[in-house]
Amino acid sequence: MDGLCHIDLHLRSEDELLLACASTTLGEEQYKTLRRLAGECKDWDYVLHAARCHGLAPLVSTNLDRAAGDIVPREPLDLLRRRLRANGARNLILTQELLSLVGKFGAAGIEVIPLKGPILAMTAYGNVALREFLDLDVLVPKQHFDRAGRLLVQCGYQPPSNQTGKLGSTRIEDQVGCDFVRKDGRVSVEMHWSFIQKWLGFEVDLDALWKTPEYVNVGGIHVRKLPTEIALLYLCAHGAKHQWSRLCWIVDVTQLLHTQPTIDWDGLLKTAKRNGCRRTLFLGLRLAHTLLGADIPQEVLTQMRHDDSADALAQGICRELFLFKTHVANHRGGWAKDWFYLRTKERWLHRFRYLRYLSRWLLLPSQRDKEWLPLPGYLGWLYIFLRPIRAACDVVRPRSRNGPCPPE
Repeated sequence: MDGLCHIDLHLRSEDELLLACASTTLGEEQYKTLRRLAGECKDWDYVLHAARCHGLAPLVSTNLDRAAGDIVPREPLDLLRRRLRANGARNLILTQELLSLVGKFGAAGIEVIPLKGPILAMTAYGNVALREFLDLDVLVPKQHFDRAGRLLVQCGYQPPSNQTGKLGSTRIEDQVGCDFVRKDGRVSVEMHWSFIQKWLGFEVDLDALWKTPEYVNVGGIHVRKLPTEIALLYLCAHGAKHQWSRLCWIVDVTQLLHTQPTIDWDGLLKTAKRNGCRRTLFLGLRLAHTLLGADIPQEVLTQMRHDDSADALAQGICRELFLFKTHVANHRGGWAKDWFYLRTKERWLHRFRYLRYLSRWLLLPSQRDKEWLPLPGYLGWLYIFLRPIRAACDVVRPRSRNGPCPPE
């Protein structure tokens, strides 16, 4: 027994099928379960849609083909195979571009650490085609950010349209990077000077990170990667940022735990406690353990058991994760999203930072406000009154916490 509160999921067989496919390895029992669930499945349209919305189409395609190719109807199986091939082709292009950029950054004396994307696919999934990613994320030292941005421009990328002059000149508190899009529109690079917004309560000693390099071999090229413990914390913070609304983020955590068994759990817990993000870590671990059976040491489970807030958050996420109505996910938005963020924080300092960010969001005009209603400079003061109105509209009609499902 793990000592954690039981979560009764009440899943339909199609959702059980999705969870059974959410792994790169299938044991004998998983193989049998997958064949049984495939035979019981009545709504393949739901499975296809849910797999796409949860970012699991590559794993669902691979595992169904491997374990139940003779059971799944031909039409959905063929569609999943096409998605797998398309994802693999796109990921290969992105991986080649990443290696090219890493080489150019290195030649210019700029260190970079890729985040998620191809490196996570290789280290946690063992195959770049088995994980979906749409762009490239790289971390660069803050002091080299502007020079790295100019190098991307020289490589054919366009900087953010709202940026002029020095690349770092438009930074504000809730930004940690900038998006650059290649002129042909096929590749987007999100360049970070920090992991994630401070108001999310996730902070890492970046100076220490740059001083302790770790590498992974990708196609014969040594590429820097995050230490496993920092990568796990980052994945949990990233999932919490998006309120764990997609299964693929939980699979990322589970796969990293599975493929990196030498995690320094004592050091990880001390780092999380020192940075005030233990609840964020426990929430991600709880979801991976409950939904996907992630193997977590008993001493860590014991500490998790004492965090009632993380347990309550996990129960709410598990209930909402499979709430599809007419094949549209039921996402939390508006003030419910803000309450979720506040509950993930275990320190008053981090709650204060989020409330301060929220007040800035409510009161300070954004670039979207200026694009929505362009005003001449002498009328710019009117944005002070227009911003609360637009903010209220966003709360009344909240956008999906994760946006719509990716296009076909």
